Formats: sequence, C-alpha cells, structure tokens
Amino acid sequence: MAEARRRTINGRKVWQAVSVLTVRQFQTDTATGGTVVVKSKKRLTGTASTKSEAERRLYGKILDFHTLQRSDPNSADLRPKKHEKQTTLNELLDQWLNFRRLGGMDAPLEPSTLALYETKCAVHIRPDLGHRSVRSLSKRDLEAYIWETLPSKRKRRKDPVTGVLVEVEERAVGNSVLRTIYSILTQALHYAVQKDLIELNPMTSVKSPKKVTLSGEHRSSIAQDDYIPRRIMKGLWDSPELGRWVLMFMGLRASERLGVEIGPGGSLQYLDNPNKKTVLRVDRQVAVDPKTRIWTVKKTLKTDGSVRTLVLPDEVSRHLLLWKKQRDEWEKQGKAEGTWNPEPGLENLLFVQPNGRPIRPQKDRYAWARLLKSLKLPHHRGHDMRHMTASMLGKAGVPTSSAALILGHNSESMTVYYQSFKASETAQPLELISNSFSKDAQKVETVDASEGLGKVLLLGEEVK
Repeated sequence: MAEARRRTINGRKVWQAVSVLTVRQFQTDTATGGTVVVKSKKRLTGTASTKSEAERRLYGKILDFHTLQRSDPNSADLRPKKHEKQTTLNELLDQWLNFRRLGGMDAPLEPSTLALYETKCAVHIRPDLGHRSVRSLSKRDLEAYIWETLPSKRKRRKDPVTGVLVEVEERAVGNSVLRTIYSILTQALHYAVQKDLIELNPMTSVKSPKKVTLSGEHRSSIAQDDYIPRRIMKGLWDSPELGRWVLMFMGLRASERLGVEIGPGGSLQYLDNPNKKTVLRVDRQVAVDPKTRIWTVKKTLKTDGSVRTLVLPDEVSRHLLLWKKQRDEWEKQGKAEGTWNPEPGLENLLFVQPNGRPIRPQKDRYAWARLLKSLKLPHHRGHDMRHMTASMLGKAGVPTSSAALILGHNSESMTVYYQSFKASETAQPLELISNSFSKDAQKVETVDASEGLGKVLLLGEEVK
C-alpha cells in the first residue's frame, strides 16, 4: 500500500495516501456480440490530518473496493470518477436537506429551521453556486463567496416614480444571514465528504463570520433603558394601543405575544372578570408552516422551559382589556360590513388587524420602529426589551430562579425548582416592574388610539 505524503488541498496542509487499482469489467461488443474485458484505472485516496490516519482510511477504501469487486464486478461504483457525472451543489443541497428532514445527524430539524435553510439556499446559494460541481469548489472560491460576493449584495426597492426595482445602499445580507449561509455550506459539504463525493471539506479552512453578541457596554445601556417602556406607557396611557405592546415589557418574545388567544381554551384567562387576576399561559406562538407557508398557532415554544404561567398586573390587564374591546368592535363592524376575514385556525388571536387578519412578526417589527420614531425615542430591537426586563427583575431583587421562570429561560439546574413553583409567585415581580414603568403615566393626557396614534402604528400611516 502506498505511503502517505504531505499535500496542500484547498489551502490546508494534509497527509494523503494514494493507490491506483486496475478494474476489469465485462461488456458486450456491439460489432461481434461477444463479451470483451474492459480495463480501467481506479484511483483511491485516504486524506487526513495525520499520516497514520490517512493510510488507515486508504486501507479501508481498498478493502471496501475489493469486496464490491467480488460481489458485483460490473458495478458502476468501480468505474473511475472522471467517467461519472459530477454532482452539482444543487443536487448536493437536495440530498442534504432531505437527509436533515428525515432525522440525519441525531434528530430531524425543526420545521422553522428547515424552512430557513431552504429559503437561504433558494435565494442565495443556488443562484450563485448551484450550477457548480461539488468537486470544483475550492477554498478560494468559497472564501470569495462568503467575504466578497455576499457582503457586496444590495437590496432592491421599487422606484416610486418608475415602479422599477433599483439597488439601494442597504446591504442585502446581514451578519446573521451570512452566518446561516456559512453554516449551510459547511454542513452540506461535510455531508459530501461522508458520501465520498469529495475528500476534504473546503469550508473548514474558510474564516467564519463572528457571532455578533451584545457587548458589556450595550448590555449596561439596555439595563438603563427602562425609560423606553416608561415613555411608551406615558405616551399611550389609557389607550388600546398600549395593550398591544405592554406584554413586551413583561418579557414575552414577539411570537409568544402575537400568539396570545382568547375565548374557551385560549391562553389568556379571566381578562373580563373583575374579581380575578388575569392569568396568561405562555404555551403557544405564531409560526409559519415551511411546506404550505400558512401561518398557524403552534402549541410548542422555543424550549420546554419556555412554557410558563404569568399572573398579570392590574394595569397590564386593563390595557389588554382596552385592546380586546377595540378588537371586538372591529369584529362586530367587520362582520356587519363583510370585511372581517380571519385566517382559518387564527380566529381567536387577540392581536389582529382591523380586518381580523393576524399581525405578522415582520409587520410587528415595522410598527414597533414607527412607535419609537413617533415618540422620538432611539431605535431598539423589540427583543432588547426582553433583555431590559431581565435587568429590571435583577435590579428589583427578584431571585434568578423566579426571573428565569418569568422569562421562560430553560435551565437544567432549575428543573426541580420549576416543578414546585406556583404561578401566583410571578405576580409580585411583575407588579414591581410594571409600577416602575408606569410611574410617570398619570401626569399626561391620554391618547385616543382608535383615531390617532394607534391607527398610525397599526396600519403604518405617516405620523403628522
């Protein structure tokens, strides 16, 4: 067997052992009709980071080759690679996505993650690299794609005058999308190595995009940004519109907030009962089906620890009730005029548009940005309010275990504690931070959301 030697493959120093074997296969001669022996050469390689491992891999391939040669001498797998059809990246992505869909690599992907991967493949990877042979993709090609091609892409928007799509300065691929594409290519090409389509994964030597995390300074600024909910509660006090955002300040994720349901079997209980505290069971979220692209209320959350029951403060309940009354008026008027048109399965959502349709997470983010702009507040992500709520719970002296339950953080060390934790114990911490947020609200005039700011924020009209 050949001895392994040092080689440079895709910019990486490795050991590679090579052996060339003779393949004898029988074919029918079209001229005479007799059987002839066709000889060809089969090149087998073993590649690894160490010499012994490279030689071990080659030896294993040789044994597999001889076994196949004895069992099926005319197998197509015995033919040299150069005579075979080269697998394209599009074909590899199809195989890999199906592999992950069926539970390859431990467990099936979450439908939302699989849908994300399919979207990034369709929008970016397939148009740019899909036609390329997997064996032709080098480290240099992939590095240029990750660090030059993708960052240079710009978004396209419709020109208001001509109606034609034109490029704008805004980048089309942010850091989060870049990391996702890097992950997809790395996993897919690793799968190609397992299937013996390539010898080494060229992505392993491509610099990966760094995960953008909150700096200590940014975390500190968010902890001090409890003025954001204070200003919002002050500006929208006594209006239905405040009911749309107030659960954001109680630590709910956007999908959890938009998935709140009313009525029998709903997640919001006792809202109309003045003699009972309002209870919110956070056990569902809005999600899109990756196959049908239809929005549903999914009865599962991000993690098992995300499911929790919250006893809501009175002022939070009051504003949720104002929103619900506005929603009921929309429903009554819409049914009378024939404009009430909720999507199947989403009829009981609390937060809807005036026509009964659900509020999509993307539209919710736009409305949040318009709200901050209308109140002359600096832009913050909606998720920053969740970090802010966690900081406020800490400043209020709430135990970490109680804060984890309120926020729905999954923690194995708290499992036993969660099992004995009562929902009523969430009431006092939420009252503390709610009172902190609303302490300035009584000093201003109220806002009529049905005619003014609420309509502006919900429907996206310009602030006058």
